[in-house]
Amino acid sequence: MLVSQLQEVRRFLGRLDPGQDLIAGIRTVCRENGVQTGWVQAWGLVGNPLVSRAAPDGRTLAAPEVREGVFLVPVLAGSIARCNDDVDLRLAGTGTPVAGGEPWSGVLLGAEVVHVEFWLLAGDDVVLFRDEDDPTGLGPFVTAMPGRPAPATALAHGTPASPATIQVPAVPAASAPAAPPPLRKPPEEADASDLYVLEMEVGDYLEHPRFGKCRILAAHEDDKVTIRLDNGKHVDLSLSVLRVLPPKMQGSRKVFPVELRRRS
Repeated sequence: MLVSQLQEVRRFLGRLDPGQDLIAGIRTVCRENGVQTGWVQAWGLVGNPLVSRAAPDGRTLAAPEVREGVFLVPVLAGSIARCNDDVDLRLAGTGTPVAGGEPWSGVLLGAEVVHVEFWLLAGDDVVLFRDEDDPTGLGPFVTAMPGRPAPATALAHGTPASPATIQVPAVPAASAPAAPPPLRKPPEEADASDLYVLEMEVGDYLEHPRFGKCRILAAHEDDKVTIRLDNGKHVDLSLSVLRVLPPKMQGSRKVFPVELRRRS
């Protein structure tokens, strides 16, 4: 048994953008706001979910499969922790097809957002870590470490400050409470391209304005990504000249639209 008491808790309520990947969207919210440990609940409509059901032995997860169509998900819930030095999100729930058919129940690994609203509780004084080598696919918590509350500067700019720079200013009793920082900055105020780059994995796809849809062969190494064109040729793209947009699910594929950055 592993139990940690959370005292420093932040709460977020919001919605994801239509067309983006649900898991990638919530992980982006966590990265932008310095969330390392927490709990998520959501509901909505999703398309083509990638689901891993419980295996017949009841102790492991089966290989994931794509369920085609749009599904109503009344309840989706799960935890946020750290694994492989990154935000790890495990959500489970059920989905009912809106056009009729067989529902699904299991762990959601990805889905195209049609309409999704979520409630997120972030625990800042404890950081939980998962077993990255767990063969069952469940990734249980293996250890907990003390955390620090995320400062206001981290919430505003999406980059957690180091523990040495964290300061909690005193608030006069007579002063009005400060307005909470925005959950997401408008596109003109912040460029989340670097966050989406971190979501790229080998086997995903880029949708390039010149080359079209290309498979990723090697992701974000030395500020470059290697793609394979339709003619089989391999090309190295410099990420410094590209702006990566929120990924979308197209069937079982995660596709990252990209555009050329405007020169200032």
